[in-house]
Parts: sequence; structure tokens; C-alpha cells
Amino acid sequence: MTGQPSFVGGDGAAAATVLLSRADEPVAEAALQYARRGWPVLPGAAWNGRRFVVGGSGAIAHRLRPVVPRTFASADPHQVAKWWGVDEEWEPSVLLVVGPAFDVVSVAGAVAAGLLFTRAFQKAGGPVVFRPDSGAAHFLLEPGGARRLRSTAPPAIRPLAAGSWIPAPPTLVGNGARVSWWCHPARSGWRPMAADAFLAAVATVQARRTAGRR
Repeated sequence: MTGQPSFVGGDGAAAATVLLSRADEPVAEAALQYARRGWPVLPGAAWNGRRFVVGGSGAIAHRLRPVVPRTFASADPHQVAKWWGVDEEWEPSVLLVVGPAFDVVSVAGAVAAGLLFTRAFQKAGGPVVFRPDSGAAHFLLEPGGARRLRSTAPPAIRPLAAGSWIPAPPTLVGNGARVSWWCHPARSGWRPMAADAFLAAVATVQARRTAGRR
């Protein structure tokens, strides 16, 4: 994993240029790192340059998805090592499961970029994954934090259900596009963002937009 990240200053949209994970990092190494931090992972279909396939069999998967049942999600390094040792040619993608370790809030890219440059995020931000194929950023929040957003979040902010999954760096999501960290977990000591801090960042962005319309 990369070390302490840095942010570019200026307009929030510049966050889209900040890639805070190594593109050449082995997927297996990343999966083991997540597991050792207590983050449950799943092996996912691998991108072979043309389509998604199931490692070990080469069967066409059609889309990025887990290749084992979601209930098998594990933070056991021994189990993770077995999953990523099946096929040396097409290593599984690494997927993180929403659940006991953290909640996840999916945020539209333009809004997410603004959140990164709020004082609340700079002071108490947490890990943020950027998915280039959807243009969405996934903010990892403390367990239970997403529940506080379900009735109050604007349309651009969507809490994900427990048991769902997100692709994690350095997974390929198709056409050579790679998932990256907009804010690496090392910045917060691998702690998810507190819900209060995230809500404060959202309030700041909303206030800026309101002021801009005047």
C-alpha cells in the first residue's frame, strides 16, 4: 500500500486527478492487507482485457461480481491467500463487503470531490475509494453511520446496504480502468470516517451550493 497521501489545493474538482494507490500493486497483496486490518473481502471476477472471467476456470462472468457466495466474506489471511492462489494468470478482483467493519456511502463524483476539500474532511476524513467506471466515490464510515443518512441524504449521496460489496484498489473494472484511493486508509490510521464528520462535510458542500445560487 502507499503511504501518507497528500491533497491538491484549490477547487474541489481537482480531486479527480489525485490517485493515491499504486497501479502496479499486486491484487493479492492488497487483499491480504485489507484482511489483516479486519476488513472482510471477497474474490471477484477478473478482467482479462476483454471481459470478466472466473479465475481458475476461465468461465465468462459477464460482469464484475463475487465468485463465491457473499456469506463467505472473510478477514482470515489464510483463507484470503487460498482464494488468490487459485489462478496465477487471472487473479481475482478484490471486493470489500459492507458490514461489521464499516458502512459505505456512495457519492456522485462531483459532490464527492467537494467533500474532500471541506475542513471537516481534512480534519477527520476517512478512506475514500473512487470507481472510474461509474464516476462514484465510496466513503467508508464508522459502523452504523450510514443509518443516520438514509432519511436526510440528498440524491447524490446513497448509503449502501449491509452485505453489499464495492471493488477495492487495485481492481480493474473494465477497459483497463483501475479503482483507486482518493484518500488512502493510512491517512486515518485505517479508521472509517465518523458519521458526524461526514455530515458536517455534507452540510458545508450544501451551504456552498446554496450560496453559489444567490
